[in-house]
Amino acid sequence: MPKGILNKASLVMVPEAPIDGTMPSVFPEDRSGDFTFTRGSNLAATRVASNGLIEKGRENLLLQSNQFDTTPWNRNLVTATSGQSGYDGNTNAWKIELTGAAGNLAVGGLSAGNVGTYSVYAKAGTLNWILLGSQSGNIQAYINLSDGSIGTTGALVIEAKTEDVGGGWYRCSMTYSGTATVVRAYPAQANGNLTATSGNILIQDSQLEIGLAATEVISTGATTGKAGLLENEPRIDFTGGGCGSLLLEPQRTNLATNSEYTGAYLKSNITATSNQVVSPEGVENATEVETTSTGQCHMRTAFTTATGNYVGSVFIKKQDFNYIYMELGGAYAWFNINDGTKGNSGFYGSDWTYINHSIEDYGNGWYRCVLVGNCLTAGVYNFRSIQPVSGNGSYNSNLSGGLTYFYGAQVEAGSYPTSYIPTYGSSVTRSRDQANNISLNPLLGNGNISVMYDFVYDVVGREGSGQLFLLYSGNNSLGIKGTQPNDRRLQLFSYGDFTGTIGFNEEVPYQTRHKVVFRVTGEVVELFYNGVKQNATISGAALGGVYDWSRIKFDPTNAFLANLNQLAVFPTALTDEECSALTQP
Repeated sequence: MPKGILNKASLVMVPEAPIDGTMPSVFPEDRSGDFTFTRGSNLAATRVASNGLIEKGRENLLLQSNQFDTTPWNRNLVTATSGQSGYDGNTNAWKIELTGAAGNLAVGGLSAGNVGTYSVYAKAGTLNWILLGSQSGNIQAYINLSDGSIGTTGALVIEAKTEDVGGGWYRCSMTYSGTATVVRAYPAQANGNLTATSGNILIQDSQLEIGLAATEVISTGATTGKAGLLENEPRIDFTGGGCGSLLLEPQRTNLATNSEYTGAYLKSNITATSNQVVSPEGVENATEVETTSTGQCHMRTAFTTATGNYVGSVFIKKQDFNYIYMELGGAYAWFNINDGTKGNSGFYGSDWTYINHSIEDYGNGWYRCVLVGNCLTAGVYNFRSIQPVSGNGSYNSNLSGGLTYFYGAQVEAGSYPTSYIPTYGSSVTRSRDQANNISLNPLLGNGNISVMYDFVYDVVGREGSGQLFLLYSGNNSLGIKGTQPNDRRLQLFSYGDFTGTIGFNEEVPYQTRHKVVFRVTGEVVELFYNGVKQNATISGAALGGVYDWSRIKFDPTNAFLANLNQLAVFPTALTDEECSALTQP
C-alpha cells in the first residue's frame, strides 16, 4: 500500500498471529480496531501454519495431568510422592509406589471414544515395567522401561510406542480404537505380570487426546487444556507459502467418519498400517498402504448423500506407485502422485456425473487429490479414497507388496474442497468463520468513507452466491458477494437506503489476488478494481450524505471462500488517483 495514502487510514488490518482470540488491527495501536472471531465450540477447524504443516486444535482430556495426589486421580494400592527429578530437568516427577498387587493410578468418568492416545513419561525405579490400560484388557499395553521395548498389547490397541528422551526416561504412549472411560497406569513386575506388592516407578505429565499420535504436552489443572488452533480463533493460513492470510470458509461437514484411522475401511487386496510415516501435519500418524495383489487393490469408506454436488479429497504420498485411482460414488479420476498432474476422469451409471478433479502439492512428497461429482440419486455410496495403479487409465496394481501413504480423507457437500476436517469415528461439522467489529464509530467516522479490501477469491467451483464483506450503517449496508453458480464474477451490493449493485467489469479469476476499493461520497458509491474505476454506481437516499458507519463483518455465508490479505478503512472519500493506486495489481 502506498505510504502517503496509508497515513490517511483510520483502520488497517493485516492478518497476523491472533491476540486473546481476536484478529488484531495494525492501526490504531490501542487495538480498538480488533475483530472478534466466531466459528463454533469444537476443534474441527485446521489451517496451514507458517511452517507449511497442517495445524489442528488439540486437547488434553485428563484433569490435573501432573498432580497425581489429588482428584480426579484414584490411588488404588499405590502411593504418589512428588518432588522427584523429571525428564525435563525439574523436580516435577512422581514416585509411584506399590502397596499391593495390581496397584494403579486411575481416572474415571472419561469419554475419549473411537480413536485416542494415552501417554505418560515414565522411568524405571525398582520395577522395570509399566502397564498403560483402560477399562478392559482390550485397551492396554505393557512397556519395558529398561529398554523402551513393547510387551503384550490388547486387541484394540492400534499402536504402543516409546520415545527415549534421555536419562532413563521414555515417553510411553498407547493408541487405541474403542471408547476409553477410564485410564490407568500400573507399576508392573514384568510383561503380563502385576503380582508384585512392592516396588516403584517414576512418572510425569500424563495426557489423553483424540487422535492417532501423542502430541506435545498440554498441562492441565481443574479444567482440560487446549493448544494449537483453538475454537473461535482466527485462521491465519499460509497455504502456498508467503505471507499469511485470513481464511474464511462456510460451514462444512466431513462425512468420511474416519479421516485418518483406516481400521474401519473396507479393503480389497490391501493392508493398511497406521502411524508409519510423517503426515502433512508433521506427526507420524499417516497410514502405510500395501498391495497384496497385482489386480485391483483398493480401500473405501461409505457415506450417505442427498442430491447435489460432493467433494472427495485425500492426501497421498508416493512410494512405489506413480498413480492412484479415486472414486466418489460414480465419479472417478486418476492422479499422478509422482509429478502432481491430473489423469483421466469420467463417471459410470446414472446416479452420478463427474464435475472436475485437481491435485495440490502439500510438500514433502504429499499431494491432496480432489474429486468433485454430482449425485443425482440420494443414497449410500462409497468413497474409494485410494487405489494404487500401474498408470493413467489403469484399474490394476502392477506390484504385489507395493507401498503408498495415506492421510486425511474427506467427503463434503459442495463443489469445491475446503480445509481439512479431522474425524475419528463419526462425521464432524466445522461451523462457518465470522469476524466482527461492532463499535468502529471513532475509526470509520460519519459521511464519506473509503474501504480497501485485498483478498484471494479462492474457490474452484461454486454452488450458489455468498456474502463475504459487509459494512454497516444502522439498517444500511454495503458488501461484496459472489454471483450465480459457474459465473466467476463478484458484485458490490447494498441494502437499505442504498439501492443497486455494481458488477466487476472483468472476470474475477479464482485463486488469484484481487484489490478493491469502494468509495462512499454522500449518497453515491463507486467501485475500483485492480486499478480501474468500474462503470456503474450505487445511489442512496437523499440524507445529506451523513451515514454512521459503525460496523464491519466478515461472513462467508453460503458458498463463498476467500483468503483476506489486507483491509484498510479511510474516513474520507479518497481521490480517483488514490483509489487507483491502492488497487494496482
